[in-house]
Amino acid sequence: MRSAILLVIVAIVAILGFLGVNAEPLPSPLAEPNPHAKAAPLSPAVMASLAG
Repeated sequence: MRSAILLVIVAIVAILGFLGVNAEPLPSPLAEPNPHAKAAPLSPAVMASLAG
């Protein structure tokens, strides 16, 4: 019985740690878009390398 409780606690800690490490902050919907940010067009060479 003690081992089952310990296993549950370890599993919860492991899951929370995994989610905490991999959690990325989501962009705020209220944030104003950056007027200085420009989307650079991808060159055909970059597209070819991404496509494989």
